[in-house]
Amino acid sequence: MADQDQRIAALEETITKLADRVRELETESAVTRGSATMKRHLRCTSCGHRKILHSESVLAGSTSGPKGSPVSVTADGGMWAGYEAVGVFEIFVCGSCGRTEWFLPDPAKAAEFMRVIDGDFDDPAGPHR
Repeated sequence: MADQDQRIAALEETITKLADRVRELETESAVTRGSATMKRHLRCTSCGHRKILHSESVLAGSTSGPKGSPVSVTADGGMWAGYEAVGVFEIFVCGSCGRTEWFLPDPAKAAEFMRVIDGDFDDPAGPHR
């Protein structure tokens, strides 16, 4: 009976190790498929590095002049007319390789001011004509 208990304990340990490895492989697979993001997984999607730099807004403008405006989707127009920013971009940057991912925190709010390209299409020539 003791031999059987040892075999069961060894099998349970193997199952636990395999389950841990499956979770690791799922994360790696998500990174290579492109479904992983630095924002969601706190791991670089290019090199796997875990130190991620984050900025809630990126300023456009000169480093020698006055403070710039946030890079954003604007309502009704151009940057000189002072239009309202309806979506300010945030970025996540890998602390090792520098890969940068841009995100729009509320895309639905900015969608009416942007062109939509729908990836769900039936035309084999593609969505760009």
